[in-house]
Amino acid sequence: MKKSLIFKICVLGLTLSLHSVAFANDWSKSDTYRECIFITLNILDWGTTRDIAKHPESYVENNPIIKGNPSLRKVDNYFLATIVLHPIISYYLPKKQRKTFQYISILIAGTATTHNLNIGLKVNF
Repeated sequence: MKKSLIFKICVLGLTLSLHSVAFANDWSKSDTYRECIFITLNILDWGTTRDIAKHPESYVENNPIIKGNPSLRKVDNYFLATIVLHPIISYYLPKKQRKTFQYISILIAGTATTHNLNIGLKVNF
C-alpha cells in the first residue's frame, strides 16, 4: 500500500475520531445515522467511479468536479476528501441546514450509485 494512501486513511480516522469527541454535545443520533448513510453510499459511488476510471473507453464521469475521464488518483483523492469533509461541514451548519445538507447529499450519492450500477458498473476497489 502506498505511503500517501496510508497517510490519508490515518488522517481520515483521526479527523473522524476527533470530530465525534469534540462536537458530541451538538451532534444527535439522527445526524450520525444520516452521516453513516451518506458515507456508505459515497463509498459505493467511489467504487463505481473507480470502475469508470478503469474503463475510460466505455464510460465518462458526470460529476462536475472530476468530470470526463479522471485518473484513479483523482477519483481516490476526491472521495477521500468528501468522506473527511462532509461530517465536518455538517457539524458546522445550523441543525436545520445540516439535516437538509445531509438529505441532499444522500440523494445525490444514492442517485449516482444507482445510475452507475444500472449501467453495469461494478464497485471496483
